[in-house]
Amino acid sequence: MNTYYSVLAAIDAVINIALAEVGYLEKASGVDLYDKTANAGDKNYTKYGYEMNKLYPAVMDYPAYWCDCFVDWCFYKAFGVCNAKKVLGGDFDDYTVASAQLFKNKGAWHTSRPQRGDQVFFANGTRICHTGLVYAVDSKYVYTIEGNTSDGSAVIRNGGAVCKKKYALSNHRIVGYGRPLYSLAVAEGSQLSTFDIKTGAGGVLVRVDGGLNIRSFPVSGSVVGTLSNGTAVYPTKKTFASNGDPWYY
Repeated sequence: MNTYYSVLAAIDAVINIALAEVGYLEKASGVDLYDKTANAGDKNYTKYGYEMNKLYPAVMDYPAYWCDCFVDWCFYKAFGVCNAKKVLGGDFDDYTVASAQLFKNKGAWHTSRPQRGDQVFFANGTRICHTGLVYAVDSKYVYTIEGNTSDGSAVIRNGGAVCKKKYALSNHRIVGYGRPLYSLAVAEGSQLSTFDIKTGAGGVLVRVDGGLNIRSFPVSGSVVGTLSNGTAVYPTKKTFASNGDPWYY
């Protein structure tokens, strides 16, 4: 069961996991599931479906359409099974209609003003048929990471890849946003005070032999990347662990 020190850290964890999957192609069979591009096909075999079906076969079919399965997998990887289900409204479900209903049941359904970390849902005129994860929002567009889609500006519900997409906020295919209950993945008493800092245009250089680990949250967070020695970085915030050690965003 993974917990984080803040809602922002929890959102970052899910989004970073999803971004790392961009470019993954579904497979023609159950071979090479863990290679991003090998054995590409249109038979709906993916590592996401394989893992979620093993965890929860009652509602996670395999092979099957996998846009919602991909989103659930990202939350499972970020939070573990129990916390992921809580954050997603109480359960996993690879049927987009049922997945959206979980948010509605919790009063966490929104039809406007999306936020980073929301689960976006699309309809085809008959029902909700596709979904993805919101990784950014500005005054005109919502930016998403979606499974079982393809590049381009249109909503593609069966495209066979994990892609980054962009839509106008007014896009008629968007019917709503589920707002995951990220606070349920925040450890009690783990909120840390942060301070804004500036490092200038040149940033600061990493000076750690072997590189510097990037963690999903200070001290005990999972390692989500590594910065090589000599890399320029641009921290924006600073916090202090309980032992007084400084940590940077």
